[in-house]
Amino acid sequence: MEIVALIIVIVAGYFVWNSFQKKNESLSQSTVEAAPVTHVLDVNNDGKVDVKDAVEAVKKTRRSVKKAADVDGDGRVTVKDVKAAARKSKSAATAVMAKTRGRKPASKNT
Repeated sequence: MEIVALIIVIVAGYFVWNSFQKKNESLSQSTVEAAPVTHVLDVNNDGKVDVKDAVEAVKKTRRSVKKAADVDGDGRVTVKDVKAAARKSKSAATAVMAKTRGRKPASKNT
């Protein structure tokens, strides 16, 4: 009786093993389309990271700096824009200083 049970266990194990092997083969044989690899430093999207990417990054940075520095929105950065930005930052600093003026430090014994 033990021999019959052993044969049944061996046959069942064979079928389980065979099914796992077929599943693994089907997974390894399936073709998977890989997504194109892009690099963060490839700014001009030509597929390579080289000096041209650095030049393009500098151009983009210049454009964003000019856009941020153009206070009056006329497309040009002039002395007027620089003075307006300085006044704006000075007034912001003055406002911060006004808020902190006159406060006493908190006592540790309170």
